[in-house]
Amino acid sequence: MAQALRTITTGTALLVMVWPLAGEDSGWTNLDRINHSNRYTFILNEGTCRELRIRAVKPDSLVVVLSENDSRVVVGKIARPAVIQVRDDQILYTSRSSWADVQSIRKLYLHEYITIALKSGASIKGKIASTSDSGITLSGPAGGSDIPKTAVARIDYIRLKPPPDADQYMAIETPLVWLDPRLWPYLVNIGVLIDVRLYDATLPEDNTSLQCTPKR
Repeated sequence: MAQALRTITTGTALLVMVWPLAGEDSGWTNLDRINHSNRYTFILNEGTCRELRIRAVKPDSLVVVLSENDSRVVVGKIARPAVIQVRDDQILYTSRSSWADVQSIRKLYLHEYITIALKSGASIKGKIASTSDSGITLSGPAGGSDIPKTAVARIDYIRLKPPPDADQYMAIETPLVWLDPRLWPYLVNIGVLIDVRLYDATLPEDNTSLQCTPKR
């Protein structure tokens, strides 16, 4: 089995841990497209949460900033198989197929929507009206009709990239958006969306509650 090295550097100390490599995951590349000046919540398979800033994205790992001050920046690597999810207020990356993650999506901001690929081959999109253990209801083009879970092949969350400052989501939906040129692409929807696959009926379903101990 292929393996990946997880290396954490702190001053002159070096810690190396071995993790098995995961298969290719197109959602992983989202992490290279988001703002790396923000800190994000990493939910790790060791049962901890870390608030970290991404320095670089590699096919099998992330280079993250563990700590920084005026005189020193400490970086480390987290192997891809160790990462269950990366989030801001909602999911940016997830390594699992989970109906519970679909149900966790509450607020959809400007331009955001859900796409559902049905086992029949049809595809629909819209805003979430409601979800349950047995199905999902979309508003918009879907006409508010209930879609049973058994008919669903895949669900993708088409969401905004995080704005330059984490507290700017609300500004995007108000006239305040004009005050910051960095937010203008969000207003006109140019290059600001990423696709997060939440559920795939062909994969094992994992609805485990992601509760972990914060570790900063």
